[in-house]
Amino acid sequence: MFSKSTRESSVYRPVRLSLDRERHSSQRAHESSVDRPVRLSLDRERHTQKKRAVESRCDRVRLSLDRERHTSQRTAVVGGIVQSVYH
Repeated sequence: MFSKSTRESSVYRPVRLSLDRERHSSQRAHESSVDRPVRLSLDRERHTQKKRAVESRCDRVRLSLDRERHTSQRTAVVGGIVQSVYH
């Protein structure tokens, strides 16, 4: 059913793959140890800038919502009767 070469390749493939993976990962480890400090610092800068931009956007919205809720809560107190604003 299977040819001899197919059977052999299926037998030898896992070993060859694992060796290739080892070689590849050790190469990557070497490359990453050279590139890592710079890349990490750049990523950290980019990440903090992005985070700051997102936070400033969120804060504005959150603040405006809180202000709305706060003012509507204050206006809900009419004639000494407190009405719940939260739905």
